[in-house]
Amino acid sequence: MPTPVPIDPAKLLEAARQFADHHSAQGRPRPIWLRRAVSSAYYALYHELCRAAATHLLPNAPPADQFRLARSFTHQALRDTCEWIAGRGKLPQHAGTLIAPLRHTAIEDVAAAFLDLQEARHAADYDHLASFDKTTVLQHVRVADLAIETLAGASPQDRQTLFALLALKTQLR
Repeated sequence: MPTPVPIDPAKLLEAARQFADHHSAQGRPRPIWLRRAVSSAYYALYHELCRAAATHLLPNAPPADQFRLARSFTHQALRDTCEWIAGRGKLPQHAGTLIAPLRHTAIEDVAAAFLDLQEARHAADYDHLASFDKTTVLQHVRVADLAIETLAGASPQDRQTLFALLALKTQLR
């Protein structure tokens, strides 16, 4: 049995760039590679958010336990949490006091990027009529990369609040 290799958001971004630069005989990336690039960019941010939350919530746990916790965060829980933070969804009454301090912070930028990338990924993965050009795809990759950097540079208090909200949303499902 092969040794498990954790999902690395940096490697997903690297793959996204390679997909966007994968040229066919005509010198342009094939549409399927552009779709894969969009999807990989989204998954880079998704896995970074899950990994960062798990590491924050279980700082002294073995990596295997952190990875198990990271796996418990669903796309929908992240989406709902990001909608609350970015002001794009109905805010539950109990979460308002937690979310208010995140408005106009780096975490709000990360939340908005997550939502935009998830929407692009849904188009790339499910919309047969969606089309993508290399410039737009590379912009999605840059957005994911910047959001990951922004998350890492956010204040410890704002990161803690984000991860508490995510844990709360995960628990409520």
